[in-house]
Amino acid sequence: MVALGEVHIKSRDSGVRLLNRTSRGKSRQAPRSHLILDFAETPTAETARKLTARGMRVVAYLPVTGVIVGVEGEPDLRGLNVNGFDAMQPEDKLSPELARASGRSARHYFVVEFHADVPWEERRALVTETGLAIRDHQDLVAEHMLVRGTLEQAHALAEWDEVAYVFPASGELATGLPLIGCVGAAAEAGQVGQLTQRIGEGWDGPGLGAASLTYSLQALTGKIPAEQAQQEIQRAMAMWSQVVKVNFARTASTGASRNINILFGARDHGDNYAFDGPGRVLAHTFYPAPPNPEPIAGDLHFDDEENWNVGADVDLFSVALHELGHALGLGHSDVPNAVMYPYYRRATALTPEDIGAIRLLYGAMPDESVPAPLALSITTPSSGSTTSAATTSITGTVTGANGTPQVTWSNPRGGSGSATVTENGSGNYLWQVSSVTLSLGDNQIALNVADGANRTANAVVAVRRITEAAAPPAPTPIPVPPPPPAARLTLAVTAPAENSAVTKNPIMAYGTLSGGVGQLSVRWSSDRGFSGTATVTATNDGKYRWEVNPLAVQAGTNTFTITAADAAGATSLRSFAVEYTVPSAGNNPTGDNRPPQITLLAPTSPFLMTPAYAIAVRGSATDASGIAEVRWECSCGSRGVAQGTTQWLIPSISLQRGYHTIKVTAKDTAGLEGSARFAVFRY
Repeated sequence: MVALGEVHIKSRDSGVRLLNRTSRGKSRQAPRSHLILDFAETPTAETARKLTARGMRVVAYLPVTGVIVGVEGEPDLRGLNVNGFDAMQPEDKLSPELARASGRSARHYFVVEFHADVPWEERRALVTETGLAIRDHQDLVAEHMLVRGTLEQAHALAEWDEVAYVFPASGELATGLPLIGCVGAAAEAGQVGQLTQRIGEGWDGPGLGAASLTYSLQALTGKIPAEQAQQEIQRAMAMWSQVVKVNFARTASTGASRNINILFGARDHGDNYAFDGPGRVLAHTFYPAPPNPEPIAGDLHFDDEENWNVGADVDLFSVALHELGHALGLGHSDVPNAVMYPYYRRATALTPEDIGAIRLLYGAMPDESVPAPLALSITTPSSGSTTSAATTSITGTVTGANGTPQVTWSNPRGGSGSATVTENGSGNYLWQVSSVTLSLGDNQIALNVADGANRTANAVVAVRRITEAAAPPAPTPIPVPPPPPAARLTLAVTAPAENSAVTKNPIMAYGTLSGGVGQLSVRWSSDRGFSGTATVTATNDGKYRWEVNPLAVQAGTNTFTITAADAAGATSLRSFAVEYTVPSAGNNPTGDNRPPQITLLAPTSPFLMTPAYAIAVRGSATDASGIAEVRWECSCGSRGVAQGTTQWLIPSISLQRGYHTIKVTAKDTAGLEGSARFAVFRY
């Protein structure tokens, strides 16, 4: 047994020992497991190459001396200078913040982070089989999935080897509000996952000491006056200096050691981590030394193509405050209202969570020098509660306010207003919203507070309204009948017919929906391991039409299951089978019954390691009947159509850090398909 050393995991205490265990979790692919490896020194890109040569894929970096690898069977660690290893246990994967959630049977929103080498279809299947409901959100970062369910279901999901971490979802994620996620700070050894709270010992070394750093402003954005941009960055630095013994002094030397060099750049700006233009990636930061080498350690880079603002999105102060946390050695927080939560939010001050985290690295400043953060909390109802009432009241508290705060609320499904605020005698405030109208189904009610110093804070409470109970008989000789129940949700399949025989691929499936409560959704899955979402549109007769187009089939019998769900949780499902026969010369005018041949010209290797943010892929395709289309898909979830056919090009495939599989498929004019695959590891 070997001491864990510098590897920090949120769910384990300092000094935990690696027990040299192989996986205790379940796996959809029996030989596969994910292990923590602790090295005698900080791992590098060369370490990743050596592990890859032995069939181990680095999927995450655990500062300062660890990595997480995916391995098939028993790992070969001979000669790799490994102190020890351990399997990721289910309890490692559950955020300590989940213990704060009320009721194991209540339904909550969670973010599930999967290991980067787990295919997307396996992720969806695991979540669905555990009973959790998938909630789509277009702004999730690459390895995250938003789900809704109980704590028991979250614990059951963590037993699977494919899962890396489960933590609470913020109110903005739960309500579907537009967000921008932070992919995490950069380190030479790879991407740092959500289960890591701090990266190394900070600039002061072991213990809770002080650090003196310099900063340089290499290039500022033209979207904000230079003096104002400088003030916002300095204000963010001052926030951290108020709570810990870290001070910043400006210098003109951009390449000095222990210096945080700040620049705004576009696309390829010289560090192998090119920006992607407006949206998605706002900034990136390099962690302190170690693990990152000087002079790039601690540097902050902002995407100059973003719409930078002061006090409005994209708010420079809020992003700089978050990124400076990374520059000082913090990973991402699991607390939804924290500055260091992995999705940016408008900030006016550090939260108690952020202050507690940074004080694990540096000595604390006296608390009287730190202004109390403005905080809004909800007392009743508990988030995820269910009611049949048409209205609900909401109560809570406000702490840390400068002057009497103003609390407002809004329900995206209708209604907004102000709360009644009263002081409770201790400098804090109680607030109440006496009546909020609820729509049937999910209601995500957003609360916001502003104080006299123009600081703001917010919170969200989720309340589900189910169908109202029947009204009691009125006190009259004539009985009053109860209201009619909602029409039963019914799904029908129009095409294809049951047990159809087809020679065309892909096919189209469609049908009708009727009844149900609120918004309707339709999903499909096949016995070949694929799944997806159908398009649902209203028709003139008060019903709905669902459609899946295209729907790919494979040779032989394909069984599809279509499942409809309404806002109250009712479901209806239908299944059908399709027999697909690959076209032969008898039913193919060209006489072509051979699939296309596809050749990769770049990259030429079946496995590529690169630090690049994106790669280009090119190749050729041949077939007797001609090539109709070349398309591609990445295990990270992205896909598209290549330029050209017999000579084709994919100009850019964006890569997150970690392991990816890319599949390129050519389809000929007879409907036959041929594919080629290769793997990419971005370090």
